[in-house]
Amino acid sequence: MQDTVAEVAEVFAVRLLAVTLVQGTLNSIPPTIGPNNVAMVTITSNDSPEGIITFTQDSYTVQEGVSYINITIARQQGTVGVVSVIYFSSNGLALNGEDYIVDPVNEISFSNGQSEVTLSVRIEDDDIPEVDEDFCLGLRLPRNGAVIGNISQSESS
Repeated sequence: MQDTVAEVAEVFAVRLLAVTLVQGTLNSIPPTIGPNNVAMVTITSNDSPEGIITFTQDSYTVQEGVSYINITIARQQGTVGVVSVIYFSSNGLALNGEDYIVDPVNEISFSNGQSEVTLSVRIEDDDIPEVDEDFCLGLRLPRNGAVIGNISQSESS
């Protein structure tokens, strides 16, 4: 039955204990149970118990004078086990190391039961008059059963 509970694969056994002859004659050989009297059944998961990793927003806006912007990365529809995902940045008009500072490629981990992680991006202030600048953060390579959700990129300006 479909539900919204994140689950791992479930296993149960079916064992034949007795057999009865339903139709036959008096001379029929009675049926017996052979050596293979147990069948294992596995119900595989159709959801992601380890979670779907996504940004909580697809865009953020921050003033240049603010020291940091916090970007929330969520783990939805399951928090089973320790999982991780690689995040990366890509420059738009804002340049990493000049206008913002974040490791260009790094890994974020979620512990068992954890549903959110905050990534702090340092915003650099300067006295140069300039147009609005932007950069992009992305998610890739989920590990240990997690999957990437719909918002796999977030733009900041």
